[in-house]
Amino acid sequence: MEMWLVPYWRAHPKATRHTLIEVSRPERLASYAWLFNPRLKRAQDKRIRIMLEEDAFAHIQKRWARLGYPFPYLTPSYATAIGSSADRPDALAALVGIILADGRKLPLERFSSIELAANTPYETLLTHDDNVQAPQVLDPAIAEAMKSIMLETMSGKRSTAAGVKGVYLDAKGEPLPIGGKTGTGDQRYDEFGAGGRIISSRRVNRTGTLVFYIGNRFFGVIVAHVGGNAAADFTFSSAIAVQMLRDLAPIINPLVNRAAPEPVAAARQAPPVSLTQPLPP
Repeated sequence: MEMWLVPYWRAHPKATRHTLIEVSRPERLASYAWLFNPRLKRAQDKRIRIMLEEDAFAHIQKRWARLGYPFPYLTPSYATAIGSSADRPDALAALVGIILADGRKLPLERFSSIELAANTPYETLLTHDDNVQAPQVLDPAIAEAMKSIMLETMSGKRSTAAGVKGVYLDAKGEPLPIGGKTGTGDQRYDEFGAGGRIISSRRVNRTGTLVFYIGNRFFGVIVAHVGGNAAADFTFSSAIAVQMLRDLAPIINPLVNRAAPEPVAAARQAPPVSLTQPLPP
């Protein structure tokens, strides 16, 4: 159908959808004739399964989007089914934030306030809206279970992330609970020949990732990444991201123990100034 459609549309660029449907009827009948051939039942069943999988992945993408998945399309593949799918570090961090907030999606803010034109008639203080809703996008029981699993993952003796246990302390010197999940990616471009044998294989990139939370307020993601041909020269795992979190303890610990910020007071309003009057000194 695509091979028919492209040349037809090039020859008739102003054709409407109604016209395309009318003139493509013979081609559409020919394209789907095999679906009614009783000797091709195996191929027919396979096509039906593919359509069901594509529909299922479309529904999964909508659910993932509520949890921060940043892309409008989810590739229906075996790799995605086992958890290997494209994502961005900020989306992973947002997901940990949802888990830490008992399943609520709190608004993400880079600044608590911005002050403009201080000590002038146009002084403006921009603050966040405390009335912003935080929708419940994940069942609280699931969020609690995920927190426990992430805590176990970081504290297990054989865990890649066990090395960070006890590194972060509260104001009293007691170890803070640290939960997280590691992941190593070794993306390759493989070419296959007859019988499934690999003709060639080259690395596309290598990543080591750690998503984590510290205590009940702090969370984030650390990614070590090497792209292109240089990836073939590296064999690191996600343990490198764990080591980075450990090494950052002297910098992050003071932030973790700092008191939670107080809500910013209502924005100050400067008296209105008419542009037709001289400005005050």
